[in-house]
Amino acid sequence: MDPKPIKIGLIAELTGPLSFMGIANANLTTMLVDDVNATGGLLGRPVELVIEDGETTDSVAKAKAAKLVDAEKVDVVVGGIYSSTRLAIKSEAVTRGRTLYIYTSSMRDRKMIP
Repeated sequence: MDPKPIKIGLIAELTGPLSFMGIANANLTTMLVDDVNATGGLLGRPVELVIEDGETTDSVAKAKAAKLVDAEKVDVVVGGIYSSTRLAIKSEAVTRGRTLYIYTSSMRDRKMIP
């Protein structure tokens, strides 16, 4: 494998009112990254996961997105549960940091579940 990892920055609500969802997101993402690395990585490179606590607060999530882009130099940012959090993360990751951002909205956001 190429020694330079693909870095994924996850903003998960580890504390606050949505922590039950954020902890599950962090655990699932950790398991997926471990599985990908166990089978040779992604594109021949290991995957490194950096998790930050968004604290279920837009301003905190925005600051954590800036940290992931500026200090951690991640290749992609994932996270955000509320639409307002998505906008806060996007402003730092995409608009300012020119980094790929994946917003994993729920099925409810897609109007598929009442």
